[in-house]
Parts: sequence; structure tokens; C-alpha cells
Amino acid sequence: MGIFSKKISEEELQFQEENRKALENFKVTKALGIKKIPTAWQFIYDEENRNFVVERGPEEQFRDKNPYIVSYDQVLGVTLEIQETWSEEKGENALKGYGQLTQDKFDEVWWRYDFFLTIETDHPYAKNIRYKMNEFKTITKVPNRKSIFFRRGFELGGTYSAAELPALIEKMEKLFDDEAKTIHGDKVFATITQTRPDSLMERLEDDFRDDIYLKKIDNMIKHVKRANRIAKILSCR
Repeated sequence: MGIFSKKISEEELQFQEENRKALENFKVTKALGIKKIPTAWQFIYDEENRNFVVERGPEEQFRDKNPYIVSYDQVLGVTLEIQETWSEEKGENALKGYGQLTQDKFDEVWWRYDFFLTIETDHPYAKNIRYKMNEFKTITKVPNRKSIFFRRGFELGGTYSAAELPALIEKMEKLFDDEAKTIHGDKVFATITQTRPDSLMERLEDDFRDDIYLKKIDNMIKHVKRANRIAKILSCR
């Protein structure tokens, strides 16, 4: 055992063995997570027995990892944290930007979003279940819309209680609709004024970039909706 390994008590080892046996009777109602990514976290629940587990990997393999079974009645609260940061480079592992970011630089940086769901419980060995809902960061530039000024990201960063999630979803859906309408309006205006690229390839590239941009927003909305659904399942709202 490494010098930084956590020493597990005899009581917890016994609890883990009992938990392993209990998993055999865990009746999966559904797994909520990103199914197409094998390493993504899954919230797996047993509606009949009002229990859940949180574990990485495919639903079919979660029992092998012996995640702790937590009862709905042990849940104290659910919160969603959205980390909104920026970087000067686009890559997934690009260094996070530090220092003051002035408005004249908003259009030059890449805005980065991570979603973390925290479930607080009074379970003896799983008191704070925190997992990343998105396996990969959402990374995008945020163009100026209906203004001469560029924006400081989507301004979504913060921690939201279960009760605040419906309003957050509504805000993000409005953001999506506004962006989609503005993109469409810009294209109509460019066509009328004959400022849209003449090349079919360039027009297709513009359309593709806009579609990717909107899909990124839609994907972020899906993370929040999943958090809201989990909060409902756990009767936190």
C-alpha cells in the first residue's frame, strides 16, 4: 500500500462486503449519463427500492466496482456547479487563463464549461458524491450578438440549488433561441446585402460552424436537464 493510500477500517471493509451482496438485488430502473462515452459517470437508480449508485462506466459493469448503494432517504441536498473559465488556447488541456480579462479580449479567448453534480447524504461512507457530468469540456468562442460589445462568456458560472435548476434551464433555452434567431437573421441580412460568401464551400463552412456552436449550447442544456431530473428522482424539489 502506497504512503498516500487511505487506510480502510475493519468496519468499512465489512460494510463494503455487505454492500457487494446488496448490489445483487439492485433492480436497475435506468442509468442517466453519457452512454456513448464508456468512461462517463452514470447515475443508476432503483425506483422500486428507492436506492441509487453513482459510478463510472457502462451500466452493465457497475456492480463489479462495488459502488455504495445510497437510499433516497439519506439524501440531504443536490447542487449543480457550473465552472466557467477561459483560456487563450482551444485544446481540452489548455492552461486556464489567469489575471484580469478586459472586455477588448473577450472575443480572443475560448470559454470553457464543466458541470459538476454534488449529492450530499448522511450515508456513513458516501457523504459527498461529486461527479463530473460532462466527460469533456464544452469549449467555444462567444460571439457578440445584437451589440457592438463582446460578452464575458455566457455568464453561467456558479452553484445552483435543486430549486434553481428549472429557472436555469429556462434561461439557457432562451439563450439558445436568441442565438439561433440571430444567426438566421445575420444570414438573411448577408444574403440581402450580398455580403455572404460567394463560394458554396465557404457558405457550407459558415453553416457548419454555426451548427456546432448551437449544438454546444444544446449539449450544456442537456447536462442541466439531467441534473434537474436527478434532483426530482431524489425528491430534492
